[in-house]
Amino acid sequence: MVSNVFVDHSAGVFDRTGNPLNLAINGDGFFTIQLSDGQTALTRAGAFEVNSDGVIAFPGGAVLLGDGGPIQVGSGKVTITATGEVSVNDFPVAKITPVTVDDLSQLKKLGNSLFLLSENAEVKPVKTSTIMQGYLEASNVDVVHEMVEMIISYRNYEANANSLRSQDETLDKLFSRVGSR
Repeated sequence: MVSNVFVDHSAGVFDRTGNPLNLAINGDGFFTIQLSDGQTALTRAGAFEVNSDGVIAFPGGAVLLGDGGPIQVGSGKVTITATGEVSVNDFPVAKITPVTVDDLSQLKKLGNSLFLLSENAEVKPVKTSTIMQGYLEASNVDVVHEMVEMIISYRNYEANANSLRSQDETLDKLFSRVGSR
C-alpha cells in the first residue's frame, strides 16, 4: 500500500527552448494564473502562448497574471527580464512577480501542474527569484533513484508473495494429512 502521497515543490532542471513565451522561475515561487472560471491558481509550468485576445495564456485558456492583471502583448516581440518586466517591442507593459504561500500544504492540486489556493491561504511576492525567458523547468524527479525504489518495492512484493505461497502449500499439506486420517 502507498503510505502517503505528497508533492515535492523543489525546483527541477531548466531546459533551454529559445521560445520567448517559455518561462521558468529560478528560485522559489509560482506564476499566478486566472482560470477560465475566474479562480486564481498557481503553477511553476511556464509553457505559455499568446491567445486570440493577445494575452499571454496557457494552452487551454488559463491566463497568466502580472501585477496589474492579464498581460496584454498583442502580436509584438515579447521580452521578459530576469526581474519579470514584460516589454512588447521594447515598450514596458507589465511585470510578473513570482508568489508563494507560507504553507505549501495549503495548495490543492488540480492537475496539469496547477494548484488552487485554499480559502485561508494568502499569497506573498517572492523578491529573490528570477524569471528565465526561453527556458522551461523540467520535472524534479530523480528517475534513477525512483527506478531503484520501484525495483526494491517489486522485490519486496515478490518475497511476500513467495512467503504466502509457501505458507499456503504448508497448510494444504497439513490439511491433506489431517483429512486422510
